[in-house]
Amino acid sequence: MNSKQSARSNRKDQSANRVRNRGAWLAAILCVSSFILTSCAKQSAESDKSNTASAQGNLPAVEVPAAGKKFEPPVRVEQLPAGAWYCDMGTVHWAQMNEANHVCPFCKMDLKQKK
Repeated sequence: MNSKQSARSNRKDQSANRVRNRGAWLAAILCVSSFILTSCAKQSAESDKSNTASAQGNLPAVEVPAAGKKFEPPVRVEQLPAGAWYCDMGTVHWAQMNEANHVCPFCKMDLKQKK
């Protein structure tokens, strides 16, 4: 075999190795992606279960003093007693029974009253 043929053969081998390496990388990426998607689906299902539980009213009621209370972590409106004034930012981080001041002391939003 002469040197030109040897060089062509080496280039073909290198090209075949690159294609094999790309295939291996693609397979690895697909495996990792499917693992991540499966994990996200499991977390989403668990989140749906907890949202369903809260929608069904399975959350414990909270006490709200007249002067007010900061909730950390925030609670849901359904957990507050009737008549409470609360800061509604999706969840409740502040609530009070006193109707003297209708502004949240933390974020300065207007408070709403739970009926």
